[in-house]
Parts: sequence; structure tokens; C-alpha cells
Amino acid sequence: MTPLTENIVVGLLSGVVAGVVTGLYSGLVVSRFVRFSSLCSEAHRAINSIEYMQEQRRVVVDRNESLVVPLVAADLMYFGHKSAGLCVLAQHKVVAGAIYNAEQGQIGVEELSEALTQARSSVRKAWPSLKILLPWGRV
Repeated sequence: MTPLTENIVVGLLSGVVAGVVTGLYSGLVVSRFVRFSSLCSEAHRAINSIEYMQEQRRVVVDRNESLVVPLVAADLMYFGHKSAGLCVLAQHKVVAGAIYNAEQGQIGVEELSEALTQARSSVRKAWPSLKILLPWGRV
């Protein structure tokens, strides 16, 4: 094999290996970020789907979907996004407190709506952990 042919073969093989490795790595990072984004969207959707209406001296709340939020927070923490999981869990506590106060007649629809709006905003502002950039860990 001539030196020119040898250099071409080595260059092609190293390029293919480097391309496969970087492709796998970028796919791993993208899949982790998509999972994080999906979990945050699920928490946002659950908070957004809480239905409520004013009735005389209290607010009636249908909160079936709000029970999903702590599960989403647990999933976020399991996949290494501890700060985002704690943020989602904290917003669940705020929402649960506002729902309780609204059902007891201590706050009205406006205050409940404001609490839900703030919770949605905080969930949207959550950031993923930089651990998603590491090649090891949970996929």
C-alpha cells in the first residue's frame, strides 16, 4: 500500500469513527433535553388544566390533574434535574395551598388564578441540569 493510499484510509476511518461518536453523543444530549422539556410541559399542562369556578362564598375546584405534578417532580429529580424538580414541587405546594384556601372560602377566584399563573411561570422558567451534557448517567 502506498503512503498516499494509507493516509486516505486512515483519514477516512478516523473521520467515520469520530462522526459516529459525536453523532451518538449529540443524540444522547438531545434526547435528555427533550425528556426534560416534555416533563416540564406535562407539569405546566397539569397546572393549566385545573378547573375552578366561584360559587357563593367559596371556589369549587376540580383538581384531578394537579395530582400529576409531584410525580413529574419525582421524575425530574430521578433523571438528575434536582433544581427543576424542587422548583416544580415547590409550585405544587403553592398551588395546593391556594386550592385549599379557595375551597375554604379564604381567597377568591382572582387570587387562585394569580397563584396558578405564577406557578405556571415558575415551571416554564425551570432549567435542566448541566449533567445532561455528560455522556454517562441515565438516558
